[in-house]
Amino acid sequence: MRTEPYRGLVAAPHTPFDVEGHLELHAVARQAEALALSGVGAVFVGGSTGEFAALSHDERVALAERWLAVGRETGLRVIVHVGGTAVEAGRELARRAAAAGATTISALAPFYYRPGTVEELLACCREFASGAPEAAIYY
Repeated sequence: MRTEPYRGLVAAPHTPFDVEGHLELHAVARQAEALALSGVGAVFVGGSTGEFAALSHDERVALAERWLAVGRETGLRVIVHVGGTAVEAGRELARRAAAAGATTISALAPFYYRPGTVEELLACCREFASGAPEAAIYY
């Protein structure tokens, strides 16, 4: 699969929570609509602004799936962040994102026990990418 380069504005939306700290996924449609009306063409979901480090694995999956569904409705392209401290969990997030329609994923390297060499970093990126072999990946 060939992914077209990203041009124009790419926004990193915050992850919506209710007052009790639960995901408020119905708010994603309103976020997407506002971003699309503002000229944004793509969103980077579940990164630092998206509170990825505070989300459970299941919450990250639900957030990505919701944004991918809303992205199809609004025409926004969606980049799903799958990185974190566990490479295997990131590979699974990538697999789930691809199954939900993601054509682009992104990952940062594990940041607690981080790769010590370029070769180890490349191995981490390969592991993340192996979960979504048809998707483009941004490091």
